[in-house]
Amino acid sequence: MDEYYRKIQFRIIVLFSVVLLLLTFFLTVVPYKRSVASIQNNFSKLMNGGGGQLRANVDTFFQWTEKTASLMFSDESIYEYDPINSSYDEYEKIQVNSKILNRIDELGTMGNYVDFGVIYSNDETAGWISESMATQYINGGLYSEFEKTISLDGSQDGWSFAHKGNYDKLYYAKRLNKHAILIMSFYGHEMENIFKFPERISKDMIAVLVDSDNRILYANNSEIVGTILDHEIAEMTSYDSDRTIVGSKYMVMTTECMNGWRVICAEPVSSMLENMVKYQRFMMFFALGCCGMFILAAQFLYFKISKPVKGLVSELNIQASVDQLTGVFNKNAFREHVANRLSQMKHGTIHSFVMLDMDNFKQINDNLGHEYGDEVIAKLGNILKELAGFDAYMGRMGGDEFAAFLTLSGNHLFSADRAAHDFVDQLHMAFDRTFEEERRKYGLSISIGVVTSAEHLTYDDFYRMADDMMYQSKRTGKDKTTYCVYPDEGGIK
Repeated sequence: MDEYYRKIQFRIIVLFSVVLLLLTFFLTVVPYKRSVASIQNNFSKLMNGGGGQLRANVDTFFQWTEKTASLMFSDESIYEYDPINSSYDEYEKIQVNSKILNRIDELGTMGNYVDFGVIYSNDETAGWISESMATQYINGGLYSEFEKTISLDGSQDGWSFAHKGNYDKLYYAKRLNKHAILIMSFYGHEMENIFKFPERISKDMIAVLVDSDNRILYANNSEIVGTILDHEIAEMTSYDSDRTIVGSKYMVMTTECMNGWRVICAEPVSSMLENMVKYQRFMMFFALGCCGMFILAAQFLYFKISKPVKGLVSELNIQASVDQLTGVFNKNAFREHVANRLSQMKHGTIHSFVMLDMDNFKQINDNLGHEYGDEVIAKLGNILKELAGFDAYMGRMGGDEFAAFLTLSGNHLFSADRAAHDFVDQLHMAFDRTFEEERRKYGLSISIGVVTSAEHLTYDDFYRMADDMMYQSKRTGKDKTTYCVYPDEGGIK
């Protein structure tokens, strides 16, 4: 019975756990997935809009630089000087340089650039050429270095970066004639004001300007300027432009600028979903906490309910197994208990099966009434209960017929049989003492059959032999006991 209740308890706990796990799933996973899709969609729109604005800002900055270059040399007399031509003397060279400087002053843009001047094919310079650049190319090669950056198409200009390992500056070069190139350069941090993304994007977002080799020309994180773009981001941006792509680590938006460089914005997925992850963890811990509370509540309710239920079930089991008139086992319960005992029988265990039936009991019912007859049966039941030891079962088989099953002590079958004789002798004495008047007036007595055996017999075997012994007692005069020690006497019939 305890095993039955443990199974019920286990099922209740499992049921509560399954319900709460399903509740946890619907409170966390489903909203989380929907929220992730919504957040990704919103971020995608935001990055598309912001990335497009960044590209427009960068293009505007580049266009302004190129327009300034065009305004600078709209007058051909400024750059008609050719240092290769031996007819030009030193004075004319000074005059050209002065014209260039005056023109720069007129435009009022020198404060925006580090270098703003002309490089000639013999590596001579005019205008504002920084000392750092002149020092880097002190041994020559300045003209050829920037000539390589000029495109061969009709524009005859080009943008470049990282000359002589210098990652601080970006350069614009425009061909003036076959012997002269205009150079304009500015520090990358000058783009800081035009490279701002909307504040509602997280602080972990990466915004960079890269060239065709994926080298970072400018970034909102200055530490990565000059390095190669993250491989995963580069893979995601190698085919598509002007769209947002979601990968395992990043959500990436890329768009191409007017000079072929690209603006790339990358938002870490973990950062983007940080709040959602916190929400999911909170809901999971909340649900697990609720699960624990529900399990404790289920345990509490189980114990509160099971205690009276156990008592009720136990009482019902007793009522179902006990004969209501006598208080001993009824026939079915007696059979079940004896069969269980026999199934657990160990080698060398000796049992006695006793069958008894009252003689002339009909005289009691006919002369004293059935109620008095019931009292007689009840008294016989009390006698059996008083004689029952720890290892004995007593049962009413029906009417005035009873049975007893004894587990006997003793090292030998016949010595154990002696114990069965003692039990029967005590039963006879108690019966005669209790029913002295009924015995004298109506001849009330008992006929008994006893089978003692150490064999692995079944309940039916014991019952059949003991019943035969009892009826043998009745046939041979009643008020007596017939014994059988199996297998030495009698047998299974």
